[in-house]
Amino acid sequence: METREFVVTADVGLHARPAAEFAKIAQQSGLTITVQKPSGPAVSASSPLRLLTLKVATSESIVVTIDTEDVKLAQDIFDQLEAAIR
Repeated sequence: METREFVVTADVGLHARPAAEFAKIAQQSGLTITVQKPSGPAVSASSPLRLLTLKVATSESIVVTIDTEDVKLAQDIFDQLEAAIR
């Protein structure tokens, strides 16, 4: 498992378009990816609706966990996910 914390910088937070793009990347990876606020419950990153339930605003942190032992693959996915929330 690989975990990383990000700060959401998209003007709308993790809402609508950023959530849809984030979920699309997670779905295409074929891996189990979860997202949570640092002190909250984890949700599936593959579901835009689940991502919206987190109510992540601009400048808030999220913790992303990817269920893989392939560090390079995880890094590539983290980079894509980070770009979706900028």
